[in-house]
Amino acid sequence: MLRDEPEVADGEAWTDLRVADAFFGAGASRETADRVAHTVPRQRVIDYLSTMQPAAMQWLDSTPEAWLEGSADLKTKRSQDHGYCDEPVWSEINDLHGIPRWQFLARPCISHIRVHFGELSSQLEALRAG
Repeated sequence: MLRDEPEVADGEAWTDLRVADAFFGAGASRETADRVAHTVPRQRVIDYLSTMQPAAMQWLDSTPEAWLEGSADLKTKRSQDHGYCDEPVWSEINDLHGIPRWQFLARPCISHIRVHFGELSSQLEALRAG
């Protein structure tokens, strides 16, 4: 499914951010999510995002619209090798298989924003009720 990935200088410099069983959120247990939050320092994440954003944006800007309209193939050998087709990950992402690639790229962003909006809304309502 992936087009050539963004070129990032010294990509190996970020291997310490890989936390076992964390994948990309899908299928991660609460314990794993807590371990990630306690293991990876905030500044390390900030540094990673600062480094990755320009390369990712350049990659996206250079990606043809026709490629983005194509179907997301989540059953590639690479996906299988990285455990994305294994349970419990697959049960959380299988409905994304075959959707347009642009949706596959956009949905995590939109979902992430909605989750945090919900968190903030519930906290605000708790304060108001307090």
